[in-house]
Amino acid sequence: MTMKWETLSKQAETSYQQGNFADAESMWLAALEETRNMAADDLRVALTVDCLADVMTRQSKIVIAELFYKQSVHLRTQILGADHLAVAASLNNLAKSYYLQGKFNLAEPLTLRFVQIYEEKLGEKHTDVATGLHNLATLYHMQGKYREAEPVYKKALKIRQKALGEDHPDTIKLMKNLASLMQSTRRAAEAEDLNAKAVGLISGSWKALPPPDESENLMRNE
Repeated sequence: MTMKWETLSKQAETSYQQGNFADAESMWLAALEETRNMAADDLRVALTVDCLADVMTRQSKIVIAELFYKQSVHLRTQILGADHLAVAASLNNLAKSYYLQGKFNLAEPLTLRFVQIYEEKLGEKHTDVATGLHNLATLYHMQGKYREAEPVYKKALKIRQKALGEDHPDTIKLMKNLASLMQSTRRAAEAEDLNAKAVGLISGSWKALPPPDESENLMRNE
């Protein structure tokens, strides 16, 4: 039983990495069948369900993915406890499925809980916390909750600027989102400043290539 699950899960992961999502789905469904006789607290069951949800999402089968993500949250909460990082990750995945369906009000509390758990476990300055804050701010933004969105965007931006630097793509993306929020709240001048800074960082982040290795030059000249 265990060996067959291991084989199927490895095959599913290989297909997934190769972009063969339909094959990966078939393999994970077969792996799910192999979990029927596993103990209720076996984390392989939750992993299988979570991977199935992911591969469904990749194929735009969002409603089915939502059901699997809900099951993953339930299983991991039962086994690991409500405050575990793996539970937070499942909450984040479920929130993403809601986001993709435009159910922003349902995604919001899950994303907030994700941020709370990650802050407690990893610290407020962790880059994964910034990712959660970015997602939360986006949800506020999409619902027109501009007052709630702005401080969350700024908090996420501060973390990324310090941890990743001004010219990191994730930092720049946050700047652009915050600029969009400024535009939505009729602060065009502030929005233009942020956008100009982001564009400047993008164009200024090009790094020159080092001089070619002398041995390569010799090889070319032979």
